[in-house]
Order: sequence, then C-alpha cells, then structure tokens
Amino acid sequence: MTPVPGFPRSPPASALEDDLARPVHVWEVMSTELVTAVPDEFVSDVHQRARRADVHHVIVVHPTGILMGILCGCDMERVWPDARVGAAMTGRSLFIGPGVRLVEAAETMERYGVGALPVLALDGRQLGVVTRSDLRRHGVLPGLRGVDRCASCGATHGLCPREVGEICFCRACEEAARRSTEDDLVGGGD
Repeated sequence: MTPVPGFPRSPPASALEDDLARPVHVWEVMSTELVTAVPDEFVSDVHQRARRADVHHVIVVHPTGILMGILCGCDMERVWPDARVGAAMTGRSLFIGPGVRLVEAAETMERYGVGALPVLALDGRQLGVVTRSDLRRHGVLPGLRGVDRCASCGATHGLCPREVGEICFCRACEEAARRSTEDDLVGGGD
C-alpha cells in the first residue's frame, strides 16, 4: 500500500485538541464492563457471553490474570464453535493506559488496524476497553472509508495495519485483490 496524496486523514492530534475545550482521556470514555476469557475456553461459550453482554471484543487473559490478547466478534464467527479461544484470539497484546489522550488512542488504532484497545493499570490489571466506536462517538475518528473503514467495502472490522498516510483496507478485500492478481497471472486468457 502506498500513500495517496490528498486522501482525507484524521486531523492531527493538535487540531483535535484545539477543537475540544480540554483533552479527553481514555479513562473518561472506556467501558469498564469487561467480558474476559481464558485460552482454554470454547469459542462458542465465550461468544454466547459476549452476545448476552452486547459486546464485540473479549479480553483474553491467562488464568493468573495477565493480558494475553483480544478476541473480536469477527474472530468468533470465523472459527468452529468447538475451537479454543487461544487458537482464535489475536495474540498481539496492544494496550494503553487510562491517562492516554483519545487522539493518541485513535492514532494507535489507525496505525495497527485494531478495533479495540484493552486499558491496563500500571500493575497490569485490566481496567477497561476503549473501542473504535467509543472514539467515533467522541469525534476523534471520522468514520471515513480509507481512514478507519475499509476503502473498498466500508467494513470497520479486520482492518490491516498500515503506515501514516496509507489508505485503509480490510483483510478480506486485500485477500480478494491478491487472489484476483494471482488469477490474472495464472492465465485467465480467452
């Protein structure tokens, strides 16, 4: 992926803070009602708990309480119901602290293509989770295709990591484009 000149991006952090009366921090908007799971649980059980709690992201913790990863609703729908959480979760343990400004959380989500960030205390305890939806509600993510939605299909889940200034695509659209290119190379002539 290459940067596209003039493509709309999220405003820089300084511009957003100028528009706000004061900086807003993650602790002010994060959800503290967490659904957690351990790696040995069945995905189907965790998915039912998440639906009952009306959450899309589940925090995966070691039995000792240490953050291991995150499991989103998309992950849970893609695997067999008898799959284990540990096999379906995203193991990159990106997280933030409660004192991080919302604009910094938005920059992290855009950069790494994640839809939620666990919020941890200094001692590693899970305090909450902040999601892309939380940031849109507070005006720090624009909800624009190519910025925090797939430029092709408009999806908000399964976004790929990217560099600053690059257009955002979801994994499904990138895979479809890759397959299309490979099909052309293999010999789709008439």
